[in-house]
Formats: sequence, C-alpha cells, structure tokens
Amino acid sequence: KVHVTYSDRTSRKRNRPEQIAFGDDGHGMEGEVLQYCLRLGYSKRYDDRKGIWMTFAAISLCQKIEAYSRPKRGNWNYTYLDIGGLNKDDEPSISPIVQKDLPDEYAHLVGDFGTLVIWSKIDRVDSPVNEGELIHHMGRIYRKFIGDEIIHDKKVVKNDDVRNLYINSEIVKSFDPLFVTKSQQYPNDEITTLDDDGAMLCAVYHL
Repeated sequence: KVHVTYSDRTSRKRNRPEQIAFGDDGHGMEGEVLQYCLRLGYSKRYDDRKGIWMTFAAISLCQKIEAYSRPKRGNWNYTYLDIGGLNKDDEPSISPIVQKDLPDEYAHLVGDFGTLVIWSKIDRVDSPVNEGELIHHMGRIYRKFIGDEIIHDKKVVKNDDVRNLYINSEIVKSFDPLFVTKSQQYPNDEITTLDDDGAMLCAVYHL
C-alpha cells in the first residue's frame, strides 16, 4: 500500500500545501541505502533506473525532503536534504543517517516497516489542491499498478499484483483513458448551463 497525504496552509497571499507525505508498507531500506536515496544518480539497480526521480520530484516543488525507512529487521533511520536558505556558493549536503522515530501525525501511513518521505518548505505550488482532480489524475498515471486489468503481450489480462494507492485516506481507482482495460472510475458527465446573461457555461474535462 502507498499512502499520500497533504495539509493545506491558507494565507492572504497563497493557498498551498504545507507538507506532503508519502508512506508505504514495503520492505524498507537499510541505512546504507537510505544514506544515498537522496543523492542524484545513485542506484543499486541498473535496469534503466537512474536514481534521480525521487529527489528531482521533491526539489521541483519544495526546499526540504525528509526520508524515514525501516527494513523488516532493524530500526527507523532518518536523513534529509534541505536546500532552503543556502547561499549562492553553498553546496547542499545530505544529513548523515540517524535513528529517529516517525512523526506521530504520519505514523499511520506506514506499516511496522516501510518508508516515509515528507516534503516541506513548499514554495512552487501557488494554488490549492483540487483533490478530486488529483485522485482522477493519479488513477490514470498509475493504472498499471492499481488496476484489476493490465496489458501484457498486447492482451488484456488480470493484474495479479494489484497495489493500493490512497490520497488522504481515499482509495484511488484506476482509469484507462482509452477504455482498453477495465476502468474502476470514469469522468463525470458535465451539464452545460446558461448564466444570467444567457452565456453558455461548460466544463472541459482533461483525460
């Protein structure tokens, strides 16, 4: 299972998430691997995994990324990367691994072992999150992992390794925009209406 949660912060100037947290109940990472998980280009797998996307995704939206992880036999380890407040010539560095318990507010996102990642100091999101659109978008992007059916060898087959994805505790259902595989959710039909001046109002739904 993978859980994603966020908390909104509202001010006069901006309405953006204060933090975004990602948790799973997977195998977790040993301290040695966690030490390098925020380093660009590091990977222990070489089947076209470049080891950059986790960190790139974070710093494209925020200034601080924290990572907690615990393997099946071990303790919760912690590291972070904070690029906020650095001067022009400063070199960002990854914090050394320390043992640290999970934050209480996010402990429910993981199992007895797994990984928790927290984004904070979010500075590149300037609009409130539309949760309905986000859930639908994630259902399309990750349909090959969460859907009941997948395409294998050009055939529609049963997905024997279905994963569960949640956003703010709501399960994300798969959506195939081409309707080749079985979708678990569909776009809502939009009703065209007229405003007081007689102008036509309609909504465009992006698949």
